[in-house]
Amino acid sequence: MIAADILEPGATTEWTWQGFYAGAFGAGTLEHSKIREPNIGADMTHNVGSPTIGGFAGYNFQSGNIVYGVEGELAYRFKKGHFHDVPGPGNVDESLCLFGSVKGRVGMEMGGILPYLTAGVTASQLKANAIGYAERNGSGRDCRRRR
Repeated sequence: MIAADILEPGATTEWTWQGFYAGAFGAGTLEHSKIREPNIGADMTHNVGSPTIGGFAGYNFQSGNIVYGVEGELAYRFKKGHFHDVPGPGNVDESLCLFGSVKGRVGMEMGGILPYLTAGVTASQLKANAIGYAERNGSGRDCRRRR
């Protein structure tokens, strides 16, 4: 009878989507691409698998059954690729490392389910190095650039 005395008769708990949330994630990708340069008949192939780790945090507001909020994400992708037989430079090493996003959302609560629409901006850090390009073209300059 003690358990029955904890809640008053007729008392219910109401589900809400409002509040702060945070989490972490991990993922993996497998990629294969082949690009053909028709003018000189050269192919470029790319094969890479990479793990990704990151985290996200956000806050939701709820008014009736309408839920709206904002979320941010920051992650690191351990992607390093090597492009073979690139027309011009020959070989290119590239890496996609840090990326993140900020987005807003609006949805409709439907009995514990929340379908929503989201929109925002995403940015990433891509590094590329054309191996041997400077030496072949006589510039003597390293082609690595941060953008």
